[in-house]
Amino acid sequence: AYAYGVRVEVFVAPAAPYVRGDAWQRIGHLSARWLAPETTVLGPLLWTPPADGPGNYSLRARVTTAEHRPPEAADPSTTSLVAQRNVWYGLGRPGESLTLSFPVAGALNRPGAILFEAQRGNLPAGAQLSDVRIQLDPAAADTRGIVDDALTGALTGALLAAGPARRGSLSLVLPADALPGAAYTFFVEQRQGTEVVGRLTAYVQVA
Repeated sequence: AYAYGVRVEVFVAPAAPYVRGDAWQRIGHLSARWLAPETTVLGPLLWTPPADGPGNYSLRARVTTAEHRPPEAADPSTTSLVAQRNVWYGLGRPGESLTLSFPVAGALNRPGAILFEAQRGNLPAGAQLSDVRIQLDPAAADTRGIVDDALTGALTGALLAAGPARRGSLSLVLPADALPGAAYTFFVEQRQGTEVVGRLTAYVQVA
């Protein structure tokens, strides 16, 4: 069936495995009076990232039509009208160390401790990938719904209270014999309790 009154709103947020709803910033929209089934529409949508921004962004697109309008804060896992990609791009020379850093956010209404797992993807055996480290973010004035569990020291998503903002980071050391132009992909997965709540895809190219 044809879709009428199509509008696609595009949002960005600092790249992270999981992004809370209040972190998204609208950067523009695309619209069409109608679209036929299986039609693909490509932009243009122009946006200049701020010079003092994080450099890497998560992207979200929300589609509305005359017949369908998902909630403002709809989760991509619950509707086909919202799409999201959490991506990070890095460029490094052979033997160089790269640092991936991201804001830590707890998923609301998800119980349990927040855990991160770095997954190697197609990194070669000679690449050194560290575990994710969590630390306070002294530069952040806001909070991200995170508190410390007094008994375990674990991070938990909080509904009624919020602690200081935190950042997660890990390092990747490229192999000394990596060939210029080689491209690798690895992942940072976020769990809360037993549930996977988000994933960040990291793309690295050898300069």
